[in-house]
Amino acid sequence: YLILNNEKKFVRKVVPHSSGEKHIQTLKRQIHDLGRLSFLCPGLCPQVLARGEDSLGCFYDMEYMEGYKELDQLGWEDKRSGIIKTLQIMNDKVYTLCKEVDPQDWMSEFLNLKIYPKFDSFSKVSDVFSLIINGDTLCINGKKYFGLKRALQASLELDLGPRIICPVHGDLTLENILYDPNTRDIKLIDMDGSRLFDARELDLGKMSQSIIAQYSSWKDAPAKEIVFKVDVGKSDFEINPSFSLPSSNKSVKLLLDKWSDILDQPFDLVEKKSYFYMSTYFIRFVPFRLQKNLDHGIFALLMAVIWLNKAVGEKDED
Repeated sequence: YLILNNEKKFVRKVVPHSSGEKHIQTLKRQIHDLGRLSFLCPGLCPQVLARGEDSLGCFYDMEYMEGYKELDQLGWEDKRSGIIKTLQIMNDKVYTLCKEVDPQDWMSEFLNLKIYPKFDSFSKVSDVFSLIINGDTLCINGKKYFGLKRALQASLELDLGPRIICPVHGDLTLENILYDPNTRDIKLIDMDGSRLFDARELDLGKMSQSIIAQYSSWKDAPAKEIVFKVDVGKSDFEINPSFSLPSSNKSVKLLLDKWSDILDQPFDLVEKKSYFYMSTYFIRFVPFRLQKNLDHGIFALLMAVIWLNKAVGEKDED
C-alpha cells in the first residue's frame, strides 16, 4: 500500500494472517535482508521505517522513493546505466564478503533441496507435468528437446556450480531495481529466497529472467496467448515462440559481459550459467504460476525445458 500520513508518503507491505506462517516468515526475512544489504552498502535500499502486526497481518513500512521507477519500465539508456551501477555496487560492496565452496557439493545440495522435491510433487499434479518432467524428449513448436530430468542431468556435466558463496539479493529482477533517471541512483527492494550466504549465480539467474526470458511480458498474459496446444499422447506442445528468444541482443550482451567480469569466467560459460539458473527459477515458481492457472504452470515448465536445453546444447532429433 502507498500511504500518505502527515503529508509524508511511505510504502506498507502486508502479509495477511491467512497467508500462513511461511509467508509471514518470508516477510520478516525481507526486513532482515533490507537491513543486511543496507549495512554492507549504506543507502542501497529504502529505509525501513516501522514493522509490526495489526488486524490485517504482519507488515513493515518503507520509505517511498519519489521519482524512482522500476528499471524494467525504462528505456535502453537508463536500463543500461541501472544494470551497470547495480552490478558494480553488488560486486564491490556485497559479493566481497565470501567463502569458497566445492562447486559439485553445492550443486548437489541445491538440487536435492530446491529442485528434485519439486519434480516429485509436480509429477503428481497432472499427466502434462509428469510428461514435461519425466519424458525423454518433447516436441515444442516443431523442435525436439530433452525432458526436464534428462536436460538437468546433462547440465551436471558442464561445471556450472559456484566457486564462492556470499550475501546475494535472491530476487534480483529488473522489477526489484528502482532507478532515478535524474540522479542515476538505484535502490534495491523485495529480496527473497536466499540463504545467509548463497551463490552469486542465483542473482545472475534472476536478472536473466528479466532480460533474456522477458518475464514481465508474459507473467500476466492470458493463457490463450502463451500456450496454444498440448498433446500428451504425442508429447507435442505449441507455445508463443516470442518468449523463448532474447528480447534485445545488446541488453543480453551487456548482462553477460558484466557477469563474466564478476564471476571471472569466460562469456560462453556465463551464458550457460545464465540459462541454467534462470531455468531453476522457472521450476521453483511453478506453484506461484499455478495460482494464476494451469497453463501458466505448464508454460513455466516448458520455458525451463527450452532454456536448460540451450544450456546443454539443443538436441535436434530429426
